[in-house]
Amino acid sequence: MKRSGRFKNEQDLYRAVCTGLDLRLRNDPTPAREGINDPLEYVITQVNGRAVYVLGEYHFSRKQVDKAHTVIVPKIEADPQSWLLLREDNNKYVRSPFEDPTLFYFQELTSLFRIPYQEAKADLQSQPTRDYIMKKTGLMEIDLDWFVHTLNTASKTARFLVERNDERYIQILLNEFRLRGFHGDSAYVRQIRAFSPMSQELVDTITKHWNDFSRQRFYGILDQYTDKMNILVSVGGAHIPAFQESN
Repeated sequence: MKRSGRFKNEQDLYRAVCTGLDLRLRNDPTPAREGINDPLEYVITQVNGRAVYVLGEYHFSRKQVDKAHTVIVPKIEADPQSWLLLREDNNKYVRSPFEDPTLFYFQELTSLFRIPYQEAKADLQSQPTRDYIMKKTGLMEIDLDWFVHTLNTASKTARFLVERNDERYIQILLNEFRLRGFHGDSAYVRQIRAFSPMSQELVDTITKHWNDFSRQRFYGILDQYTDKMNILVSVGGAHIPAFQESN
């Protein structure tokens, strides 16, 4: 993945991201910007002898960037070689802070301090992840697609599109299903959309097993980076348990 190295220091990066957040707040027509000041879940834990700093957020909240800037970056500056970053949607390259300020910030942070980085959570569209969840729950592929739709419509942006019956949402969901090699068409997406809302109990069950599989993956990453004693994790708040010791 390309890393631009366009900033001389973290302060310049932080300033650019704050500007991007402000622009997005003013210009984005969807209600998603309501969450820009939603609270941050900040968890510090020990896993396999490593210090793990988890920034769990409502997506597009600026609190994660603020906490990293004020609390985490000074620690990184003291010993950058001891750090590893795990970031949700790590495979997505963000070209500007307006496009996705939080992803942009952590993307450029790795360039500034030459920190290795990995995807934070297991890919829900990958077959190993789905096989694990289906084995644990007895669910089928269509149920997991229903879950994906449920997660998407939990966001203010997607709900805004769905309520307007916007064809953009149909295409967004179809593209997501195609990540796993799905070859169906929009009729399948419309079928999923017609389902009644998934119960919170079932959402919680799937999320639990998804996090359990992500935790196994996390342990594997720690084994790859035996010299990294400090781990910074940037994820949505629902995935915090994946980066804590299992009970």
